[in-house]
Amino acid sequence: MGMILGKISVETPKYEVVQSSADYEIRKYSPSVVAEVTYDPSQFKGNKDGGFSVLANYIGALGNPQNAKPEKIAMTAPVITKSPGSESEKIAMTAPVITKGEKNMVTMQFLLPAMYERAEEAPKPLDERVVIREEGERKYGVVKFAGVATDQVVEEKVENLKKSLERDGHKVIGEFLLARYNPPWTLPAFRTNEVMLPVQTVGLPRASVETNEAVESPKPTRRGRKKKPTSSSPATKTRRTRKTQNENGSIESESQGEEEELGDFDDGMDFPYEEPPLICCFGAAQKEFVPTVRVNEEKMHPDKYSHWKMLQWDPPEFGRAPGGPPSNVAISHVRLGGRAAFMGKVGDDEYGDELVLMMNKEKVQTRGVKFDENVKTGCTYMKVKFDEKGRLKMETVKESAEDSLLSSELNLAVLKETRIFHFNSEVLTSPSMQSTLFKAIAWSKKFGGLIFFDLNLPLLLWRSRDETREVIKEAWNKADIIEVSRQELEFLLDEEYYERKRNYRPQYYAESFDQTKNRRDCYHYTSEEISPLWHDGLKYLFVTDGTLRIHYYTPSFDGVVVGTEDVLITPFTCDRTGSGDAVVAGIMRKLTTYPEMFENQDTLERQLRFAIAAGIISQWTIGAVRGFPTESATQNLKEQVYVPSMW
Repeated sequence: MGMILGKISVETPKYEVVQSSADYEIRKYSPSVVAEVTYDPSQFKGNKDGGFSVLANYIGALGNPQNAKPEKIAMTAPVITKSPGSESEKIAMTAPVITKGEKNMVTMQFLLPAMYERAEEAPKPLDERVVIREEGERKYGVVKFAGVATDQVVEEKVENLKKSLERDGHKVIGEFLLARYNPPWTLPAFRTNEVMLPVQTVGLPRASVETNEAVESPKPTRRGRKKKPTSSSPATKTRRTRKTQNENGSIESESQGEEEELGDFDDGMDFPYEEPPLICCFGAAQKEFVPTVRVNEEKMHPDKYSHWKMLQWDPPEFGRAPGGPPSNVAISHVRLGGRAAFMGKVGDDEYGDELVLMMNKEKVQTRGVKFDENVKTGCTYMKVKFDEKGRLKMETVKESAEDSLLSSELNLAVLKETRIFHFNSEVLTSPSMQSTLFKAIAWSKKFGGLIFFDLNLPLLLWRSRDETREVIKEAWNKADIIEVSRQELEFLLDEEYYERKRNYRPQYYAESFDQTKNRRDCYHYTSEEISPLWHDGLKYLFVTDGTLRIHYYTPSFDGVVVGTEDVLITPFTCDRTGSGDAVVAGIMRKLTTYPEMFENQDTLERQLRFAIAAGIISQWTIGAVRGFPTESATQNLKEQVYVPSMW
């Protein structure tokens, strides 16, 4: 499952990022030893990747090693090719594979493991076509992209990269390399490809004027060991960013901090993990207030039912119940048949014990929870004072336990097993949790996991709308999958425009079919409308309108799945019922078990109906955790709401 979803578990070359911009990275690669073969594709019936089998035989990937010792050599990534154009579908097992070509000749390279520091140390090949040689320190301009590396796509990436490098004063000094990290059975949306151009760099500017590129600030001196170059595993770095908002509502980020290095981690687990794949929900363990209305186990009298229904909107009182978005999603995911872990911190007190016990009872893994006796759960110490104008002012003296998880307290074994890492924007309101979150995201990406950003926007916790957009943007750009509500999407785009658009003159009949598409309840946001929020690494954007409909967007297609609202109980999904958390859990439950959803639109829509059914049941039963449905109940409702052809 990990390789299908793009996990890279082999050794990758070491490099240091010299400069990073919005369009490319300048990398300095350490010296390495390569095995390469140069050939005419006609020798392999026109297959430009025909040299792969020659190199694979040399290292022993396809059987007995074809070298003098003989010695089996560990596979690495990427496979690198240099040629006028190549398709990446036929290369497997190592990453990257490098191919380079001159006229009709193609050269393909395997990077040998770092244990071979000189060419003489590598086993001598038995096939005379295989050449072992050393490559010294070199610099490349690199752009990363997903999907299938077809000739047309690669040509476009190379052209854009070359223009960007020359625009910034860098000199291109050679032909491009195409690096491919994944085998052909990896889903195209999860593949990692890179186009690399050898460059001669110029001095880095101290500031940029009217450009989109990001300029790194000088790195502060560090005491202790010298920093080692990083691995090329995707997304292994975190950085602080500064954001600026454009007139069209989009937000661009500009790198201005130090990139942190992630070390190596090995927990000794070399056997497959359990199925279904694990998801990890990161955030604060909390209690939430829910109506004290209880569901009657017996069938209600209609009059009593009507009274109970109205009490939802005017409850006699509220009661505290364990909840909060992260734990709600984890519990709902487990009830839907999945495996989930919660990652956060609680105090070593009765309140913290109660929250963790509740998750344990629901079979949520809590090995990622940190107990701290020095802080208290749900208790933040504040200082009240007066400012210069005599107004009351409050400062946080000591964070509560759930808002004080440190980067050093992350359970890396959980992140290694995690296939989807889930978090929401509430974590970003705590300064101490922000850095921990981005470190966890970097580790999760290094281990091959996907990042799921469930926006769940608490607007009242920020000082202004501009601050809200700034705070969430860095997390937004790191996410692979994002879920927002309709209101949140319009807030991020231009809520005033959509508010005016909704205040249209009512029309009770349609003069044409096209006119029905523009009605408020049937409106589908176009790809052009959501383009200011899209970024290259995004694989999915879900826009939920309660359980009435779910809009979805991918790099290849977009559409909408129609659900239903149980208007007899609640006209719109309410956060207090946890319905939105159940929908998110349902989406992740199917993403972990149906990877074809990323490429097949029909499969995607069928599985999204399962998530809608989970949300509907959560609306029927008040009380957050108490109302989350089981997998069988959700599937039964799905089959009742939709006709068999839509299951």
